Amino acid sequence: MDNSVCFEKFKDYLTNVKKASSNTLSSYLRDIRQFGEYLDSHETVGYTEADEEVLNGYISWLRGMGKSVATVSRSIASLKCFYTFLILQRIVSENPTGKLVPDKCEQKLPQILTSSEVELLLEQPECTDFKGYRDKAMLELLYATGIRVSELISLNVTDVNLTAGAIRCISHDKERFIPLYPAAIRALSEYMEFVRPQMLARKDETSLFVKVSGNDKLKVTFENLKDGTLPAMLTVSEQDRRFGEMMKLYGMQNDGMPAPEGELVLNSGSDMIKRLAAKAESGDESAADSAGYIYRLALLAQRKLSAEELKDFLRGSFAMLDKLV
Repeated sequence: MDNSVCFEKFKDYLTNVKKASSNTLSSYLRDIRQFGEYLDSHETVGYTEADEEVLNGYISWLRGMGKSVATVSRSIASLKCFYTFLILQRIVSENPTGKLVPDKCEQKLPQILTSSEVELLLEQPECTDFKGYRDKAMLELLYATGIRVSELISLNVTDVNLTAGAIRCISHDKERFIPLYPAAIRALSEYMEFVRPQMLARKDETSLFVKVSGNDKLKVTFENLKDGTLPAMLTVSEQDRRFGEMMKLYGMQNDGMPAPEGELVLNSGSDMIKRLAAKAESGDESAADSAGYIYRLALLAQRKLSAEELKDFLRGSFAMLDKLV
């Protein structure tokens, strides 16, 4: 059977039968493709005609090319899987990889951080904004408990007991309770009490650590709002309030309509927005300052500004006042 046919059949087997992960799939196929290239350039046989001698020669060639022990061992595993597949499909009758033995990988001792390196690591997040407080709590929790990152991001608020100073971690259907040291409790308490509520995109969010989205940044959209009484800009939360009042006025229910959050809607029909757009098109540098001020003003309606954001907002406010006074 042609090499390309064998390769495609093996690929289909890994994908649809074995349900191999993307990493496993790419590694196995890369190894088998490389073996095929070796056969084309060094041998006169294909996949189905290769015997133990050919396979041993290929492994020796890999070692001679300076491939690491781990790479050679993975290649052997790929070849064993490939030829086992060919036997199951009755494409070959004998397995030439039966006597291939992978080299033992050198067991390296894990490198550990010194006390000063740990302190430096824990000091990296700057607690000047929501992300800084969140990252600080995450690092302290990782250091205090030794849990995996996957376990960290799977934690829910209900898994934390600050009074008892412990967290509940569930992994592979196993539950364990892990105590925390004071610094981790303090960082986690500050995050949960003051920061996390401001970061929530939805009030019913249960995850302990949430993305820096929702109320942290605003998506900006333009809409030509027909109602002439509407202002030049409004956040979605304000838009939803107006919409809810209108529905209530007409006796309509909106229980099944989730309210989007974190969006700034600019009314393209507004004279102010039209003037701002015209300034931007003409290259007027003040347009960028005005747009930034509008954005920060809307952001202020969504959440508390960080120290740097508040400084920028006040600077912009005073600059605009200087032009008016």
